Amino acid sequence: MIRFGPQACGTLEEAANREWLVTDGVGGYAMGTVAGLRTRRYHGLLVVAVGAPANRMLGLAALDPVLVVGDARYRLATDEWAGGTVDPRGYELLTSFDLTDGVPRWRWQVGGILIERELAMPHGAPAIGVVHRLLAADGPVRLERRLRLRRRLPRRGQGLGGGRRVVPRRPRARGGGARPQRH
Repeated sequence: MIRFGPQACGTLEEAANREWLVTDGVGGYAMGTVAGLRTRRYHGLLVVAVGAPANRMLGLAALDPVLVVGDARYRLATDEWAGGTVDPRGYELLTSFDLTDGVPRWRWQVGGILIERELAMPHGAPAIGVVHRLLAADGPVRLERRLRLRRRLPRRGQGLGGGRRVVPRRPRARGGGARPQRH
């Protein structure tokens, strides 16, 4: 089991540099960062093998949750746009991430409300299961989910839909002379 608490989850630098991967056994996968920020072109919730495992198509880029409490809306996703603007900033509400038996699990907290997200892929099939659970609430809440669908090869183009252009963050170089690798 791998587990990160609020110290790692609540800072973009920490949460965006920690990645998870779930595979389907037939060349497809789901992959991303703890923060939910897509820092690489091949990050997505459903990347399927097309024809051969080396040929992959991004089918579901993201499933962005929005917690609705009365008139307030809390976007739990994290995106970084061209120019460096981070919006929404869902990582700031992320209290934990864990990976147990290949199943990633996120928990966000807004006041007395605790939401959990879990995802899994069945072995041998190009599919993804995403479950959201309300673990605690101090009043009525609603959860909306925004699909970001995109049919493209993960190694081509950077747009991820939604009417705005998402530009994956480049890994920041560390140490003397280190340079990010191109993928």
